[in-house]
Amino acid sequence: MECAQFISGYTWGGIVHAYVKQGGAVAPAQSIQLAGFARAGAPPVPADCTSIGTNIGTVVALDANGVLGVGLLHEDCGNASATSAISGTYYACTGSTCAATQVSNPVFVFATDNNGIVLTLPAVAADGAKSLSGTLTFGIGTQTDNRIASEVQYAADSSGNFTTTDSKVTRVVRMGLY
Repeated sequence: MECAQFISGYTWGGIVHAYVKQGGAVAPAQSIQLAGFARAGAPPVPADCTSIGTNIGTVVALDANGVLGVGLLHEDCGNASATSAISGTYYACTGSTCAATQVSNPVFVFATDNNGIVLTLPAVAADGAKSLSGTLTFGIGTQTDNRIASEVQYAADSSGNFTTTDSKVTRVVRMGLY
């Protein structure tokens, strides 16, 4: 079972194995969450999951058919989950008892271009944007379409966060989960 927490609420659903195909790349037998799906006899949602708000684990409530998280770290929740499970995220359940567990990002199990991602987005006007469309490219420095040249690069810490500072505010940008 997985709890995915968002600003607007949470999803709770079973973790299943699937072949994840993204742009021709395949991650075989990858663990993914089927939000809103629970096998018969599945345990109720743990309190550390529901603390974020309401259940948005349906197509209508989530306003999407699905969310596939890709991040810059091997383990979905960063180095912390590589050594121990993080409560409020992933659960391995036996009967009605659940214990925290871990899940990795699909990019790291691709046969090639599996050393990270490049996310390219257009410039945003000073008044912001409701949505953006860009390009997600797999691999860094492995092909002609993922070479790093003059782009702005932000180094992430061991948790996958990086800090930006402008003349007024310092922001910590969290990368990874979704």
